[in-house]
Amino acid sequence: MAETYYEVLHVAPDADADAIAKAYLRLREQHHPANNPSDPLAIEIVRYLDSAFAVLIEPERREAYDVALRNGHAATIAPPVNGQAAVVAPAAPAPRRGGALPYLKRTFAALAIRDYRLLLAGNIITQFGTWFQNIGMNWLVFIVTGNALTMGTLAAWRGIITLILAPFGGVWADRVDRRALMVAFTLVSALEATTLAVLVYTGWIVPGTGALDRLLAGTFFSFLVTAGLTKAWVFFFFAFIDGMVDSLAQPTRQAFVYDVSGREQVSNAIALNAGLGNFARATGPNVAAAVIGFFGVHWAFIVRAVSIWGAFNFTIRIRPRPSNQNRGEQGSTAWGALIEGFRYVVHDRLIAGLLLAEVLLPFLVYPYLQFLPVFAREVLHGDARFYGALASGFAIGAIPGGLIVASLGNFRRKGLVMLAAAAAYMVAILAFTRSTVFPLSWGLLIVAGLVGVVTQTVGQTLIQLNVRTDVRARTLGFYTMCRSALQPLGTLSMGAAIAAMGPQNGVAVFVVIALVALGVVTLAVPQVRRA
Repeated sequence: MAETYYEVLHVAPDADADAIAKAYLRLREQHHPANNPSDPLAIEIVRYLDSAFAVLIEPERREAYDVALRNGHAATIAPPVNGQAAVVAPAAPAPRRGGALPYLKRTFAALAIRDYRLLLAGNIITQFGTWFQNIGMNWLVFIVTGNALTMGTLAAWRGIITLILAPFGGVWADRVDRRALMVAFTLVSALEATTLAVLVYTGWIVPGTGALDRLLAGTFFSFLVTAGLTKAWVFFFFAFIDGMVDSLAQPTRQAFVYDVSGREQVSNAIALNAGLGNFARATGPNVAAAVIGFFGVHWAFIVRAVSIWGAFNFTIRIRPRPSNQNRGEQGSTAWGALIEGFRYVVHDRLIAGLLLAEVLLPFLVYPYLQFLPVFAREVLHGDARFYGALASGFAIGAIPGGLIVASLGNFRRKGLVMLAAAAAYMVAILAFTRSTVFPLSWGLLIVAGLVGVVTQTVGQTLIQLNVRTDVRARTLGFYTMCRSALQPLGTLSMGAAIAAMGPQNGVAVFVVIALVALGVVTLAVPQVRRA
């Protein structure tokens, strides 16, 4: 007996996308392990439903599958177990193209999906432009205010915004069409970046310009002008807009990767996004610094605005698709939906364990990146060139790390790989704190970048593959909060430790605590090891 993807989802071969999506959601909810705790086949059944939906919802892949069916290649089912048959629905083979190396085809498999190519292109140029703005903003804030405290406060302000809003971004993304949200968020970002670029280009943001500055000049309050305080609010205002949009958009963007790539390619898609995205991290700061030095700081903001408009062009070209989002909680309030998502995360031991593991790195380890200038000067006795090389070391290692994960495909024992990579990352940073030789320190950061991106990519893949469909974006909202919002808090704590014990011992203490905590998670949450 043979069973096709259409029979798996109980739809006709000529069913439209809406009928396929509705059937998939109904069957997935019916067979989900959470609703069938005593059924040993529940997980496998849901996986096969996901595979069938991933093929039939994508027009190009559905057409290839239909061709395979007409040629007599039908999916089969496994023998019944306990009276129930587990559907084994292998993916339709991709069309073969001569001349392409199998390794390259496997590594860049997700690029065969048109909408993912558009999404990836938008993400890369957005990240490149973001690095330009980050470098330009730090430089401009320092020029305008001359105050390092303002720079630190601005970073903390962004962290607070992410901490508060990221989970609500997940609520929104679970309720509203994600493509529409992506288009809206990108448009707002483009308008915000353009406005900021105009203010910087015209010189309005420089102290002494504007009606308020002219009014205060020559008065008792003129010190507000010379200290740049009359313009400082502009930085906090745009940081609020940018942080708000980014916090709400990140869960949508992460969930949208699954929407456009499907279950079969989501691991490859996330790995490519991480690996190629780090190319912007490796090159963006250096290129931005050169552009600012030769042409002026305003060009950093102009490049940022142009990059966001380019991303908007790519995003709007992504085809609308029938939503596979569960609308069952549309009547509940945002707080109610957020609480429901939190309850799900707490009660699903695998998801909770993955998020706990994700908290360790941004809170206890990642903050060392903010103190690389201290290592460059006080430990390695170098200058700004040492700092620039150290800052790019992580990204240099992350590029091949992402491509390695992409080449592995849908491999087994992802949980063990993630835990081992996280431990290796912490050991590399611990070794970095002991090094006093620049080549060794730089090499250790490259190794840290390689295993660090493996940790991040595999962790997010496990969440995407195992999360319940109707709370996907809310879970990713908590994931974003853990990764992005806790780092500023960790930076504050690590800074205090460095002030008390020095950079080498201060960072080392935090890394050792993270290693111990990772061991506790590994032992206490066996679901992560088995994933």
